[in-house]
Amino acid sequence: MKKILTLLIVTVLIVGLIFAVLVFGFNFRDIEHEFKYNVVENLGNDKIAEYTIEQYFEYYKTHGLKTRLSDYKIHKILLCDDVVNKEYMNGKNGFVFQVSYDVKPYFG
Repeated sequence: MKKILTLLIVTVLIVGLIFAVLVFGFNFRDIEHEFKYNVVENLGNDKIAEYTIEQYFEYYKTHGLKTRLSDYKIHKILLCDDVVNKEYMNGKNGFVFQVSYDVKPYFG
């Protein structure tokens, strides 16, 4: 009797796992790491910051699975001064910027 009960529980768990995989689209890992940003060259830092943050929000508008946006609005993008850049970049090639924005969540 114990073996039958154990077999029944294992079977229910396996069927539940298969159902979850099929329903949720085989997505047990975060696909954010697979999203590749387009390379932007020969633009000023302000345009690169604008382009980067737009790509970020567009990703969550179209591909975000754990967190998805219905819409977004960017109010202001400010480039940080050299003191802030040195503090946060630690000698890396790049720059730091601040963004003021609103987001509208997606409720499916």
